[in-house]
Amino acid sequence: MKQPKVSIIVPVYRVEKYLEQCLDSILAQTLKDIEIIIADDGVQDECRKIIDRYEALDNRIIAVHHPVNGYGARINYCLQLAHGEYIGIVEPDDFIEANMYEELCDYADQLGADVVKAPFYGYYDTPDGTGIRKDCGFSDYVTANTPLGELFSVQNYPAIMSVHASLWSGIYRRKYIEEKQIRFIEAKGAGYVDVLFRLDTMLNTDRIAWLNKPFYNYRVTSEESSTTKWNNMEMLIRWKEAHEKYSHGEMYNSSVGPYIFCDEYWNTLHRAYFSKFSWSEFYQCWKNFRHIQDDFIKKAPLLSEYQKNDAIAFKYYPFIIAVKLRLKSKWACMEPTKKERIKIILKKLRLLK
Repeated sequence: MKQPKVSIIVPVYRVEKYLEQCLDSILAQTLKDIEIIIADDGVQDECRKIIDRYEALDNRIIAVHHPVNGYGARINYCLQLAHGEYIGIVEPDDFIEANMYEELCDYADQLGADVVKAPFYGYYDTPDGTGIRKDCGFSDYVTANTPLGELFSVQNYPAIMSVHASLWSGIYRRKYIEEKQIRFIEAKGAGYVDVLFRLDTMLNTDRIAWLNKPFYNYRVTSEESSTTKWNNMEMLIRWKEAHEKYSHGEMYNSSVGPYIFCDEYWNTLHRAYFSKFSWSEFYQCWKNFRHIQDDFIKKAPLLSEYQKNDAIAFKYYPFIIAVKLRLKSKWACMEPTKKERIKIILKKLRLLK
C-alpha cells in the first residue's frame, strides 16, 4: 500500500449539525493523496450514520467506531492507525480551505520540517447562514517574531508559544511524533488536552516552520466549542500536568518560559477577571503558579505591568488577589442598572468621584 501524504484525523463528538460541512471540506482538498480517519465514541447516533455514509462514498475514509473515552483517547487511537507522512487534525465542527494540506505539506517538504504551524480564521455563524470570518489576531505578531522560509526552535524564537495553541491549524511529521512518543492526555471529554500536546511537539524539535497563511476555519459559535463550554478546573488541571512534566526542563529554565506563561495566564488567572472562579480553582491556580519564576512573569511579553503585578502578587498573597478578582468578576457580570445604582450610592458616600 502506498503511503499517503497526510493522515487527517477527525475526532467526532455530538456534532451532526456541522459534520457534513467538515467532511466535505476535507474531501475537497486539492491534495488527493490523503487518508481520513474518522473516530466516534462508539455510540449509535446521527453522527455514526453520517460517517458510515461518507465511508461508503470514498475509499480514503477509515471509520473507527471504538468506545474510547474522550477526545484525547480518540486521537491516540487514530495515531496508531495512521500511515501518512504527516498528521493533521480537524475538529468536526470546523472546516478547512481546499488548499490547506497541499500547501502545508509542500512547505514542510521544502524545509524538512517536523512541525508546520499557520494562523487560522475564527468563524462565527450568522442567522442568514453566510457566517463571518475573522483573523485569529496573532498572525502579524508571530510573523514579525519568527523567521519565514526557515526552520527554527522555540528556544530561539519563542513568540509562537505565547498565542493560541491551535494544534489543528498545522501538521506534524508522523515519524517525529512516534520517535518522541508524543500522545494526548486521555482526559474525560475534550478536557483541553491540547496544552501538553502542544508543549511536547514544540519543545522537542528545532525543525519548526511558520507559514503565515490561514487555511483553518475555527467555529467559535459551536455549542461544543471550548469557547462556549469553558471549564476552569479542567484547564487548570492540564496546566498542572504541564508543570509536573516540564518544570525542571525547557519549559521554565530557558527563554521560552515568559512566553509560555503568557498562554497560561490568558487561559487561567485572566479568566477570573470576568468569570467567577471557585475557591478550589483559585487554589489550583496558585499551586500551578508556584512553579513559575518571578522573572518569567516580569518578562512576559504580552502582559501589561498591571497584569504582571497581579500575577506575582497572586503567587505570594493568593487570598488577597483572589478576593479582589472575585469582586471584579462580580462587577463585570452585574446588570448595568444595578451598577448605576451602586455608583450613585458610592458618590453619595464620597467614595467615588
